[in-house]
Amino acid sequence: MARIGVDIGHGSNTFPPSKGVYKNGKQYHEHDANSRVAKRLTDKLKAAGHTVVQAQKPGHLDVHLTNRTNLYFANNVDLIVSAHANAGVASADGYAAFYWHNDKEAKKLADIYADEIKTQGFALWGGSRPSKPNDWSNFHMCRVPSNKGVPSILLENGFMTNDKDFEWIFGSKKDDYAERCATAAFNTIQRFLGNKVSPAPKTEVKSSNSSKSKSISQMADEVIAGKHGQGHDKRRESLGISQSEYEKVRAEVNRRAGVKTSTPKKATKSVSQMAQEVVDGKHGNGHDNRRKSLGISQSEYNKVRAEVNKRASGGTKSSGKSISQMATEVIQGKHGTGHANRRKSLGISQSQYEKVRAEVNKRL
Repeated sequence: MARIGVDIGHGSNTFPPSKGVYKNGKQYHEHDANSRVAKRLTDKLKAAGHTVVQAQKPGHLDVHLTNRTNLYFANNVDLIVSAHANAGVASADGYAAFYWHNDKEAKKLADIYADEIKTQGFALWGGSRPSKPNDWSNFHMCRVPSNKGVPSILLENGFMTNDKDFEWIFGSKKDDYAERCATAAFNTIQRFLGNKVSPAPKTEVKSSNSSKSKSISQMADEVIAGKHGQGHDKRRESLGISQSEYEKVRAEVNRRAGVKTSTPKKATKSVSQMAQEVVDGKHGNGHDNRRKSLGISQSEYNKVRAEVNKRASGGTKSSGKSISQMATEVIQGKHGTGHANRRKSLGISQSQYEKVRAEVNKRL
């Protein structure tokens, strides 16, 4: 049996401003979609007798890429699979596996995945794609492991920004999507290792919105009974629900315990005004402290936080594109090569371009 690194793309704090999408006023985190796939893949691998190493845990803050690969090396993993979802123009769709360009074993992994994802009925976005130096595809999770002799592939499982793919990734099909992607990855690993591919173990992972089957009252009962451990992050992850849903459970638990909780008042200040106050330091440090100081709901605070982040990143240019959007376009090669050409194509100032460049480098 092998030791497999199952890497979850990004962390719970990477959206906003990037690593996710807004749709109909709601936030959809890429990390959540990646976690659904990784959880199922982990269960399948363990059921088959493999050992799984996971540097990034579901629902946890983002772990730096170097720390991730260092942990995988320290545990002597045989290979790494990193789960992601893509973003781009609305017309872009499909699935791909990136591998380090001169790593024959990693290419073999990526080729098998492209074959398996087609078997699952999904369309390819290039299928098996090389990750190369001096290119937007120069991904740490491909380059560093392969240079250490550990074949690694980075999976882009559909485009969050495409309506059809979005329905698979975040919509009513999200559990089927996660199961199919995990099955493709599991079969890929088994074939790569020379193991016989039998039907992948079916995984029963709790839906990310268990409120469909349990009421707020029932979940509060379980929290009080200690069935979901200690700490809000752990409880929410154990319940398998969104942050906004968990806040309702938490409020119900507090109500029963006689803890008076003030209902967040509807903001009388605009998001812009509150963001300026946060920038000015009027509400202290830490997101919980700031939200309480502002006296607003979590969803309202997320809007304030997004506005603060937008200002910190330089806002948007005249075309209405954010730093994150422009960085995505640069990565996709829409503005050519060379910094001068890219800045001219984007039509932004040098200082603005430096922010786009920094975001591109951060992603790579």
